[in-house]
Amino acid sequence: MPLVYSCPVCRRSYSVDEYKDDRFCRDCDTLLRRNLQEKNDDVEGWRSLFPYTPYSQQIDFMNDIEKVIEKKGVLIAEACNGFGKTASCLASILPLNRSIIYATRTHEQVRQVLNEISTINDASSEKFTAVNLASRSHLCINPDCNELPRGDALELCRTLREAEDCRFNSENSQVEAACISDPQVEISG
Repeated sequence: MPLVYSCPVCRRSYSVDEYKDDRFCRDCDTLLRRNLQEKNDDVEGWRSLFPYTPYSQQIDFMNDIEKVIEKKGVLIAEACNGFGKTASCLASILPLNRSIIYATRTHEQVRQVLNEISTINDASSEKFTAVNLASRSHLCINPDCNELPRGDALELCRTLREAEDCRFNSENSQVEAACISDPQVEISG
């Protein structure tokens, strides 16, 4: 099996299986990185994750992303709606096991990122996770507030919290008990 991961500190090389067992160097306990120089066009880099049949422009874009990241540079790209920028960026960066901060202006763009990660997971054997950081108005789990228009929901939420009358804004045990009855809400800690 080819050695496709290495320690950036001591340069020890690891196979994919060794990487999956423990993502840290056995010698110096440093997080391992994928070797960009040893690419196998069938399974390496974005090719193992891009969930669609890529157009030539997407291939160029994803190759550019890999080159820029390898050189620790900055890439500014512009493309039309529907080009596949989100999937291309994620498929190019996720195999590198880097932390990705994907900032967007709208909640629809956040949903697009989360949907593309889900599509990548479904199309590959990987299971990447994402965290969506959003305002309180988009995270409220009180069904009385969720069913109202945004302005009314914020007003009701504020009123319930100030009156200490929101069952979702009290002790954790009460919130967990309320969430257990709603199978769409998951509590993790």
